[in-house]
Amino acid sequence: MPELREIYAFLSKVSGASEARLTPSVDLEHGLGITGDDFFELAEQFSGEFHVDMSTYRWYFHHGEEVTFNPGALFFKPPNRQVSHIAVTPLLLLEAANSGRWPVSYPKHRLTTRRYDILATYVLLVVGGLALLFALLRG
Repeated sequence: MPELREIYAFLSKVSGASEARLTPSVDLEHGLGITGDDFFELAEQFSGEFHVDMSTYRWYFHHGEEVTFNPGALFFKPPNRQVSHIAVTPLLLLEAANSGRWPVSYPKHRLTTRRYDILATYVLLVVGGLALLFALLRG
């Protein structure tokens, strides 16, 4: 059965986090800054290395997306802002590694069916681009 020191070594290797910053309860997103694609990759590698079934994992409870430019999120909440944050900690990873499955039972929730935040971003980009084009054409 894996031990906490093995989880620390894994996190240090995959994320580059100093083992000095790792505590049993540090939140990987808020405490270590692991989010977006980096978190997705970490979860995938964790699943493979520790043989954990991640089929019940719901990313939006644990971290944000890789998207760096999403002004539509000012008007419409992306998935990770529609639910309460649940921290992924080394202790949670240890529990998953020892049980072989993702141990989080998520609360009942309902996400919007469409990504209005992304749609709004596209609209803003098109409108802004057209406004710039007309301004340039008018001289």
